[in-house]
Amino acid sequence: PAIKTVFSIIQNTGKLKYSYHRNIAATYNYKDELGNLLYQVVRYKPKGFSQRRPDGNNDWIWNMKDVNPVPYHLPEIIQSIEPVMIVEGEKDVENLKRMGFTATTSPMGAGKWKASYNKYLKDKEVILIPDHDQPGYQHCQRIGQSLRGIAEKIKWLELPGLEEKEDISDWIEKGNTKEKLLQLIKEAPGFILEKYDERERTGKSVNPILKDRTKSIVPDLIHLVGDQGRTKYLFCKNGQLLIEDYFIKDDKRFSPKQNLPIKILNPNILKRSFNL
Repeated sequence: PAIKTVFSIIQNTGKLKYSYHRNIAATYNYKDELGNLLYQVVRYKPKGFSQRRPDGNNDWIWNMKDVNPVPYHLPEIIQSIEPVMIVEGEKDVENLKRMGFTATTSPMGAGKWKASYNKYLKDKEVILIPDHDQPGYQHCQRIGQSLRGIAEKIKWLELPGLEEKEDISDWIEKGNTKEKLLQLIKEAPGFILEKYDERERTGKSVNPILKDRTKSIVPDLIHLVGDQGRTKYLFCKNGQLLIEDYFIKDDKRFSPKQNLPIKILNPNILKRSFNL
């Protein structure tokens, strides 16, 4: 039988406290700059979330009233001299921490990043790793926009091999390693602000990640395919021959659709194609 959630309101010294009777799968402590506990995010099984804060008497108040939210693992962010990864969800942060990375997230899910969090990432290198769906993509786009001019560097990392709605935790569960993630970070492009208002304008749900990848092979661009299926563009820009994960056209970013190896029978094709 399905687990029932019982909500009880308890009158205690003039305060209303909410008691949730559910199977708690995990708790995530959010701390201030000095490491003092501010509040917890509680994850339930089956899936569900709530927030609670200490009441000062070894118990909890089940709301966020009068609490200023902060990014997850705030003390670690402040102290870190390594790049800080921003993902969607505390579980993802913990999985990255076990791999030896510094990571954070905003409480209460996608779209909840606050401008007040930005100061903690001032002059730091940030790596945005979106969930593989439109809400996750837009979430990281908004964070990137918010951090421009504050973070020293912002990189954008779309993980290969993910299905719709999967995330970094799924990627790790597929057997991917720290070494592979480090290589992907090294190759990741800088953040580019993209238009993400098509859903609001048309009323249709559009996944910008998948939409960009529906572009066919573009004339005058050569596609290179690595042994892991990662595809890049080879093209000429400002007189230089470049290899990139994407190209910009009409202020939009496009990634290659081609996923089959392309054999270049005659190396001179490069000279003919790019007038080199």
